[in-house]
Amino acid sequence: MGTALFFVYTAGIFFINWQGLFEPAKVIWFYIGTIPLFLYWIVKIYKQKNIKFYKADYFYFFWLLILLISSVTNHSILDSLVGTSYRHQGIIFFFALWIIGKTFRSLSSQNQKNFLNGLIMVAAIQAVLVIYQKLNQSTLIGTMGEANAVAGALLPFLPYINNPHIFLLISLGTLVTGSKIAVAVVVMILLIKLPLKNYIKYFLGLILLLTAGFLIINNTVSLSSDSLFENRSIIWSYSIEAILQKPVFGYGPETNEAIYDNYFVEDNRPLTFIIIDRAHNVFFGRNYLVGINWFSYLCSLVIYIATKNSKPQKPTTVNFGHFVLCFFPAFRGYPLGNPFSFA
Repeated sequence: MGTALFFVYTAGIFFINWQGLFEPAKVIWFYIGTIPLFLYWIVKIYKQKNIKFYKADYFYFFWLLILLISSVTNHSILDSLVGTSYRHQGIIFFFALWIIGKTFRSLSSQNQKNFLNGLIMVAAIQAVLVIYQKLNQSTLIGTMGEANAVAGALLPFLPYINNPHIFLLISLGTLVTGSKIAVAVVVMILLIKLPLKNYIKYFLGLILLLTAGFLIINNTVSLSSDSLFENRSIIWSYSIEAILQKPVFGYGPETNEAIYDNYFVEDNRPLTFIIIDRAHNVFFGRNYLVGINWFSYLCSLVIYIATKNSKPQKPTTVNFGHFVLCFFPAFRGYPLGNPFSFA
């Protein structure tokens, strides 16, 4: 019963919205569900007192510590802790996310597989909805309101799908969103799954990499001549200035909006009824939030993953990082500071 309720709560993240509000509604649902989970773990720790922690847990705690240290340098620690920006994703949000991942890992292996298969079906339903909206020329894109958000929610499931029909459905739903990065990722996953010789995969992968690089450069140039507030060169220049201002600890989480508001005002370009809360560049975005701490964390995480993946594992293994990777993008296709999510 408890596992079923946990699944309904988790699956609900993908569909919850309220009067055109997507992300705020999902965050409220998220927090409501984590309250009983938090109480469950308090009681469990009190009774057992021997809860096992894994390396993934310690890496996540290290990430929370980095966020906390950076928040001390923020103009308002409360903003970073609680999350008072449009996204409402402060340190408490990421701690709650860890609780959900820890709950998932506490399930039996069979329940974990069933849980993941259930989420794959949720993704399939989302894909059907996106395709239906596209055929009916609706302005809506799934139940997340934005192309990259939907694509980011669907893509992480593809590596776990063995059924070719479900794989094709979710791939088609992802491509229909119109997200450019989604196209590259779907092709990459296809290269991994297709029974081709390695040298052919490497060759096709190199072509894909060069093509993606060209499209990124071309897209950046085209956006630089587009709307002032979508101009990548301006946003990136502000991001670099922000990094140089606080290179060690950064400004702290949930300060994106304040940073860009200040820079646009200084240049007599006030943001009226417009929110700019990301750098459109993962490297810049993480560095001005948490400084070089993020880079050191990233290096240690990559080394850990590379070492872990060098050991043979069963293909059906589902660990904490995989679960968060599948679950978190339901909020947004962009990586919002969570080290286990990608866009």
